[in-house]
Amino acid sequence: MPDIWLLVFISRGLIGAAGDAMPLEQCEARARDLDPDLSHVVCINTHDPSCRIYRDRSTNLAQWQQELEQRCRKRVKQQKDSNQ
Repeated sequence: MPDIWLLVFISRGLIGAAGDAMPLEQCEARARDLDPDLSHVVCINTHDPSCRIYRDRSTNLAQWQQELEQRCRKRVKQQKDSNQ
């Protein structure tokens, strides 16, 4: 079973809204379709909430976000490989 993700909008450190559960690819596609001015949009893995992919364009977070995304994608790949 694939991991389930939520598309979440965060405002002032609080969850402003959350979408329906969906696969990561769908969550990322919906995040890309949002207004480019929106920031603090994140796809959160429901099975492992520490596994998140942020869409925040601020430069001071860029490197941290890339590292977090790489760790998250690595975990997702490991889970997919173990389920096969």
